[in-house]
Amino acid sequence: PRTVLVVGAGDDKATGMLTLAARRAHIPGGMVIAIDPGVPEQAELLERLGIPATDKPSASVCGGKICLRPAYTVEELRERLDTLRTMRSAALPSPAAGPPEQVR
Repeated sequence: PRTVLVVGAGDDKATGMLTLAARRAHIPGGMVIAIDPGVPEQAELLERLGIPATDKPSASVCGGKICLRPAYTVEELRERLDTLRTMRSAALPSPAAGPPEQVR
């Protein structure tokens, strides 16, 4: 599925802005997942997914097994979402085991 994964502290303003922008975007068949690396269970999930936690909030836009490089601002997130919209769904591989491959 098409997914936006927002990683950042739940009380961080930038995390909130990225999450809100992702939720307001129309992503057909998509979902938004927010993960706070400060919560032990959620940090464990990030580790299992192979996604490093960083000092600043980020949003990764993924389609199938391909993820675009992380966005750190709302404007960058909008650009990534536009890129996802222009990608042909046939070009997106089916989900498989293992962490997503980063592109762009």
